[in-house]
Amino acid sequence: LGATRKLERRVPALGRAARLWPSLALLDTHGIGPVAGWSRLPLAGRRFHSFDVYQVIEQPPELDRRVTLGARRDGFGRPLPSLHWFVSERELTSALRTQRLLATELARAELGRLVTTDELAPSGEVRELLHPSAHHHLGTTRMSADPRQGVVDVDGRVHGSANLFVAGTSVFPTSGFVNPSLTAVALALRLADHVAATFTALPD
Repeated sequence: LGATRKLERRVPALGRAARLWPSLALLDTHGIGPVAGWSRLPLAGRRFHSFDVYQVIEQPPELDRRVTLGARRDGFGRPLPSLHWFVSERELTSALRTQRLLATELARAELGRLVTTDELAPSGEVRELLHPSAHHHLGTTRMSADPRQGVVDVDGRVHGSANLFVAGTSVFPTSGFVNPSLTAVALALRLADHVAATFTALPD
């Protein structure tokens, strides 16, 4: 956001364009600007009594969390993909521990009280309050030098094939919580250079 504000100050015309960008429009807090924050509102300390805290975490690779071919078929008779996605106990434990650490520090600094997800869970089942939002399904053709641990090698070539390559977020060995687009583009450019160099060296 800081970089966006600096750019907008240097080139004021970009301000109008920024308002058309959907992701920036989401940041239009109380209608006072596409990259403005609530803290700059007049008497901000008196306007708000509570805030929602959204927690976004990484999901580590799990063998049972994957895409397979399902029983349903499309109009051409080909099997449709079936997504096996879930939140593991390890991830729930990690998320709740992070919340408790934050709650402790907020209380210590006398900034307020954080109500954790397990406190809000209506029946003690934390999963009832989970709302997946990013939907960056990654790693279905994950990269590994070992064919037993991945689908493609370090150059994006499918193990056991001489001329089949994969580019995209599916080759990620692990993933973070942020948007993966730039990393996917970087991998595609890297693969393009590799393929071009490989085929240039081949005899006619």
